[in-house]
Amino acid sequence: MIKAASTRSPVRHALIVEDNASLRALIAGAVTSMGFEVEAVRDAKAALLAFSKGDPDLLIADIDLGSRPNGVELAHILRAQAPYIGVVFLTHYPNPAAAAHHMVLPERSAFLNKSMLTDLSELAECIESSLSDQAEPTHSSRRKTLIRSRS
Repeated sequence: MIKAASTRSPVRHALIVEDNASLRALIAGAVTSMGFEVEAVRDAKAALLAFSKGDPDLLIADIDLGSRPNGVELAHILRAQAPYIGVVFLTHYPNPAAAAHHMVLPERSAFLNKSMLTDLSELAECIESSLSDQAEPTHSSRRKTLIRSRS
């Protein structure tokens, strides 16, 4: 008997790094409902351990994790090992320029202000844009910004 090829798309994996337990649980639930297998941790050290045990397609991280490495440093570490990983910063920084004033944000990373996020479709759009093969995906909403290539 010949089995028909599966039409299901491969499972995508997300690594969520958020120091606020309630928000971490909410984000994990939302991303799970988007079809991802999720590993949610509270700091970068736990994220590095989780990354070493898996191969996530996506990193969603707060920038200020209360300890080092911070979310931006973590994103750079993971991108050095897995250049394909999508990066979404979900943070209280008001915009990428404010965050970039103190640190260099990775190219092709999405940025969402936590207090401005009103609809999970915005998070889903940023996730898909960060995972896209397009060089410079665009966003029209003022609530989210993609860090464009500097080349």
